[in-house]
Amino acid sequence: MDWLSLLGFKTSDELVTDVAAKLQELGSKLTNWNKLSRLRTFTESVLQPTAELYGLLLKVLPQGFLRYATGEWVDLHAKDMDDERKPAVAAQWTVRFVRQDGGSGNVVIAAKTRIATLPMSNGITIECATLEAAVLPDNDDTVECLAECIVEGVAGNVGAGTMTVLVNPIAGIASASNISLEIAGEDEESDDAVIDRLVQKWDALGYGSNAAAYESWAAKVAGVRDVWVDGQHPRGQGTVDVYITGPAGLPTESLLLAVHEAVQQKRALCANVLIKSPVAVEVEIEATLYLPPTGGIEATVETEALSKIRAFFGLVAVDGVAPIAIAEDYRPARLAHVLMAIGFVEDVAIGSNANVVVGRGEIAVLDGEPQITVVRLEAK
Repeated sequence: MDWLSLLGFKTSDELVTDVAAKLQELGSKLTNWNKLSRLRTFTESVLQPTAELYGLLLKVLPQGFLRYATGEWVDLHAKDMDDERKPAVAAQWTVRFVRQDGGSGNVVIAAKTRIATLPMSNGITIECATLEAAVLPDNDDTVECLAECIVEGVAGNVGAGTMTVLVNPIAGIASASNISLEIAGEDEESDDAVIDRLVQKWDALGYGSNAAAYESWAAKVAGVRDVWVDGQHPRGQGTVDVYITGPAGLPTESLLLAVHEAVQQKRALCANVLIKSPVAVEVEIEATLYLPPTGGIEATVETEALSKIRAFFGLVAVDGVAPIAIAEDYRPARLAHVLMAIGFVEDVAIGSNANVVVGRGEIAVLDGEPQITVVRLEAK
């Protein structure tokens, strides 16, 4: 949008030029409009409020339109439509602590004990801290407890088993690792995502008779990542099936129930609506990543590759990785593009280059753990 033209925006110099032209038209003999002249300096000071008003209008005017709003202005538009931005969420992991060989006795793991990943290719480590104290009883070799990532957002959705560094060493404990993701981390909803949801609300004004309505209602529920609506009477006339995914891929029963309750409150009385988990189409992944003769750390690249592959299949959320959508065919080329974004990686080979066709109401999912190999190229 050309807001300058729409406003008829004028710079300070253009305002002075307009004044000089008007005075000349009226027969004024004032001619010294050079920079720093008394006449120009005086005129500029008189016109300064007008110039600042143009500047203010240029900043404020776009914020009045949903599609062009940013930041807190988006939040105000959302509030006007009885909605709000989805907040950031810190990932929570079940962490397992393992006793040292030959150890005995109770071992106390204090609250806020931290474990971390190895440094990623960008030098950043991801840490989480135990939420409560735990005790490894005598004669037991392991104990598990809940830990929360120090920083909110998708950065905490690393692969299971990648947090292995004991930031706070504990006497009697040999190792620790994150074994299962309990709550997926979520970034604060972006301006674009909020705007898209709010625009869907206008498409939903048919109230219960179009796919956009069901998409809007389902997407508003916290934890919903993707929505796909089959509105072509899948189970007979008047039926609608709504498929959803959650922060860690296939939805939990509680998420399905939450979306069901939200949709039932707004659907048309004549609509028979079911909230469903998409049918899993399993895909085996074998990937080889090639590093230059020097640069990069094999273990770090492997860890980041695992995290990005899991994000690609929607098991976790990683910044910059768009998860495969419901009813989207699996294409190895798109996965290779994701892996090529890892620092120092020069080439990627995916084990099977065949596309996998995914039907209506289905979604591609990982078949077991991906097999990742990191190879260093020989110097030429």
